[in-house]
Amino acid sequence: MVFITIPRTDASREETRRCIAAALAKCSNPFGRKKQHAHATLGLLAGDNLLHIVIGLFFELIDYCLSDSDRRLVHSQRFSSRGLWPCSTEDLLPFGPQQSFLSLVHWLAVREDTLVMTAFEDIFLACRDELAPVIMQDTNRRLFANAIVYQLHNALNWLKRERAKGNPPGPGNFSPQVRIFTLNGVLYNILRTLSPDQQLLSGTPVPLVKGYELDLLKCIEEALDLVELGEERNRLISVATTLHGSVGTLFEERPGDLRLPILSRSGHAGHAANVLHRMIYGLRQQHACGAADCTVRERDVGRRLQRCAGCGILQYCSKDCQRRDWKVSETPHKAVCASLKRLAPLLDLNAGDFHNRVRAMNVTYDELALIYVNLRHGNIPEVKPGPCTISEKVQHMSTILRLNDSLAGEEGSPLPLDALRDAMMQLGVKDLPYELQLAKDVLDAAD
Repeated sequence: MVFITIPRTDASREETRRCIAAALAKCSNPFGRKKQHAHATLGLLAGDNLLHIVIGLFFELIDYCLSDSDRRLVHSQRFSSRGLWPCSTEDLLPFGPQQSFLSLVHWLAVREDTLVMTAFEDIFLACRDELAPVIMQDTNRRLFANAIVYQLHNALNWLKRERAKGNPPGPGNFSPQVRIFTLNGVLYNILRTLSPDQQLLSGTPVPLVKGYELDLLKCIEEALDLVELGEERNRLISVATTLHGSVGTLFEERPGDLRLPILSRSGHAGHAANVLHRMIYGLRQQHACGAADCTVRERDVGRRLQRCAGCGILQYCSKDCQRRDWKVSETPHKAVCASLKRLAPLLDLNAGDFHNRVRAMNVTYDELALIYVNLRHGNIPEVKPGPCTISEKVQHMSTILRLNDSLAGEEGSPLPLDALRDAMMQLGVKDLPYELQLAKDVLDAAD
């Protein structure tokens, strides 16, 4: 982290490059003795290539550490701050939040590498308390937004060139489509982290990218025209819908895929079962205490957290947290443990198979809504002004999930058009999608 985040000038960056090149030169013919390998050495030493490769390797190591906290190596011992495993924000931000952020966002802007992008997100989420006020400064907001736009623009141009040549997308991290999805994922997760209750809302300004929404929208909407259906496309839709809401775009003026505010109000897109699939799967993998108001993560304590013996999904940092979450909290885990146990064996299925199995099990919308509200400890989009009971929130979320399925064309669960319109108005969606507004005008005229 010191090497990545140290303040650098052009002169110091060149000096670093020369030092690395000198160290490489001491190696015995790193590319062999054959003449055909000479171009590899020349290419490696040209410009900033060598420095960027070293930076990429360090970012890969950081991403490995932060995203794979369940590794056996971590369970066996807790590393000191001088070892591999970061134990504190000081380990990740050795030059303080401001300078470390400036270095990290620089590499995000210049390195066309998905590992750098995911490591930037990992570091931000791990140090969100320290980096959130830093990234909200006007200069830093501009640097972050410009970095995302620049990288999206490059990836889109690459994708269009490859498609014009008839070339298939590159494998894994070398695919421009994967780079687009990764950048959108970074934006999506950081926006959610900085939003109230970690929800992307369709009609609320987004302070982080205020003033840069149109540049981001241009890239994301262009990406929507180039990528196929799937969960990542739905995430693109969620971000685009949020950005349109931030600039106040009327629903009838948005592209067709973006006229459904309910998708971004719930923070997800797709069928109701898949909303729960993503949430429960994420909770199983995140290695953080599941009790309300507890922010302890596995890497904070240097040991494996204990899973609930019933559902096997939620994890707890202590018996006190588990006992409090079982029946004392406002959203007791006891209320949904059995339901989660039924769904747990299905989590490794793909989205379509999970959806079909849940339907076959006759799980109701109210059950899905109860799980959603319980796992979020009541933090869902606003039902109405003033305090709401948990039962009111469950009913509200049940309606949202039904609307998701209805708008997605779910067979057997659509609401009649007038009921759909009324339900959305009751949920506080003042600006109806264009098609529903037309239906409302027709119904009003008939009355």
